[in-house]
Amino acid sequence: MLSGWRFVVLGAVILGAILTPSTDPLTQSLLAGAVLGLYFGGIGVVKLTGR
Repeated sequence: MLSGWRFVVLGAVILGAILTPSTDPLTQSLLAGAVLGLYFGGIGVVKLTGR
């Protein structure tokens, strides 16, 4: 899961650009940051639980 993190970052930025209704880069970055936080947080939980 962690080996393809570059593709996840690219996908999150593209997803943020598509899903935000405005053209404001701050809003797009905040949405991409939230998606990345969920992804890397999920990886952290999996590593902590040992699964």
